[in-house]
Amino acid sequence: MIAEQDAAALRRRLAALEAAVAQHIPQPPPPRPITRPLTVSQRTVLRAIVVLTERFGMPPTLREIGAEVGIRSTNAVTDHLFSLERKGALERANQKARALRVTAFGLQQLGLLHKPPTPGAFIDVIACGAGHERLEGAPCAMCALERKDFEA
Repeated sequence: MIAEQDAAALRRRLAALEAAVAQHIPQPPPPRPITRPLTVSQRTVLRAIVVLTERFGMPPTLREIGAEVGIRSTNAVTDHLFSLERKGALERANQKARALRVTAFGLQQLGLLHKPPTPGAFIDVIACGAGHERLEGAPCAMCALERKDFEA
């Protein structure tokens, strides 16, 4: 009986301590709403990611993105990726190579998705009629490049 009372008292103290600690742990800030559209250079980098992903079947490296858009510095490419991630057009996994994912908002900014995006939504890659892989719900970027109607 005494052991049960001691165990109950310890549980209460532990719960009180956990609550006190939880109050002092900083919470991550809520995601910022997307207020500004992408800049021209950000759109160019995002477009390169979409095109290179469709061309090679996997997300590009920093050097491949830089070569596609004419940026020599991988640090400059990283800055663009950080801005795209902050604006909600791209999602990246930290410390992983080729871990880039274009969001529905990013596709909409490129004109490849014509319906309003669901926050945090991603689009699956499927095959287009010409055999290229394309993003579901979006025209094939490779076919658009061949037709020269892919906006710059």
